[in-house]
Amino acid sequence: MIIVDGKIGFTGGVNVTDQYIKPISDLGIWNDIHIKLEGPVVKSLHRVFIKDYYFASDEELLLKEKYIPKIEQKGNHTIQIVAAGPDSKQPAIMQQYISMIMLAEKCICIANPYFIPSTAVLQALKIAALSGIEVSILVPKISDSKMAKLSMFSNFEELLAVGVNIYLRPDFSHSKMILIDGEIASIGSGNFDYRSFEHNFETNALLYDVELTKSIQTEFDTICNNYIPLDYESFKNRPVWKRLLEGMAKFFSRYSKVNIEIKRMKFLIYILIFMSVEYTKAQHIIPEIIKKEATIALAYYPQLKDTEIEFRFKNDIKKSTMLAQPVFCSLLKNRKKRKYLVLLSRKFKISGKEFKTTDVDSDILIGWLGHELGHICDYQNRSSLNLIWFGIRYLLSDNHIRKAERTADSYAVSSGMAEYILKTKHFILNNAEIEETYKARIRKYYLAPDEILLLVKEREAVEN
Repeated sequence: MIIVDGKIGFTGGVNVTDQYIKPISDLGIWNDIHIKLEGPVVKSLHRVFIKDYYFASDEELLLKEKYIPKIEQKGNHTIQIVAAGPDSKQPAIMQQYISMIMLAEKCICIANPYFIPSTAVLQALKIAALSGIEVSILVPKISDSKMAKLSMFSNFEELLAVGVNIYLRPDFSHSKMILIDGEIASIGSGNFDYRSFEHNFETNALLYDVELTKSIQTEFDTICNNYIPLDYESFKNRPVWKRLLEGMAKFFSRYSKVNIEIKRMKFLIYILIFMSVEYTKAQHIIPEIIKKEATIALAYYPQLKDTEIEFRFKNDIKKSTMLAQPVFCSLLKNRKKRKYLVLLSRKFKISGKEFKTTDVDSDILIGWLGHELGHICDYQNRSSLNLIWFGIRYLLSDNHIRKAERTADSYAVSSGMAEYILKTKHFILNNAEIEETYKARIRKYYLAPDEILLLVKEREAVEN
């Protein structure tokens, strides 16, 4: 949300990010809806901001009177601000959506990028559809989260079965709104998912105004008229493997109380992929283009000489350039007979510019590969059950991620790769063109350069 001089307020789905002005991923430029508010309703929005600020900082926000001016005039429309967050006693966003659905007499229109409703919301929509109310849901066909998309699709069959219209728009829309009978509308940041219902700070503007809602309804209808709704018969005959993926994603999406990051659920996809992959008898399978760098990195790990490892390029690995994983079908084998896969992203971006991973300096590539081999050394020391538990904890705990990544760095340093690992840190942390958010992630989860130097000194002291 944004409040300007206490007189103008904004809320909706728009984030402060470049996705709205230039394509920085395969999703292209994001579409979204935001609402500008003026008049007495801005005071309600201001109160929400002050309350959230206090929760986040434990600091009372004492603003000068000129920043919270008295608003004498009455507004021309009836608008209610609905806000909720982890500090709320009630799931206000979910309650708002259920209340709106129950008010419907003719039609319900929903647009949301993460339509993963709670059981209560799902049942309310099904009851509405069965009672003759036209229910239409507009979601993007593509998503910034594969697991969110799978979770979303897991609900479609039972909704289609009761007559709900589901439209897939080809571009990525981040809009969050619901329209009731063309008379009431809600625009805000609240998604139809467990995280918005129970964990995230969300704010919606509820519009009790036919004139305002009518213009939004017209836009919604225009978009939907361009697409054919999903066909129930075709959708229910989708492949079994898709149903399995959707079911697993839906299962984990329900555990919002342990703060599962849906985006990390991609681990489940890797498990299913690993189950169907066949590997050759070769110990190390290395693409020719990185053979030199991989061979140098492996030379620092003599303990991996007889370990089956395949290095493979992948189109995209979110939040990273590489990823080391055990092959699922070998998990229950003897530790010495396990197989591992090191995935390398084909490309990465710096300030919107795309580069091939193989274009980076050879020493940096060696350092990155050395870090992933450090993960494999860590995996080798774990039993099958411990390794499975390791994967589950990696999904649930930030502290566990930090421990795992720092352990991999430590293995690389103790194997004599400190110089290469330091070069990877300097490449990221000292590069002015790399975004601060990515640098912050590196600082949070990985060893810092001074910590690496300290490990080197400790290692030298032991050797001497």
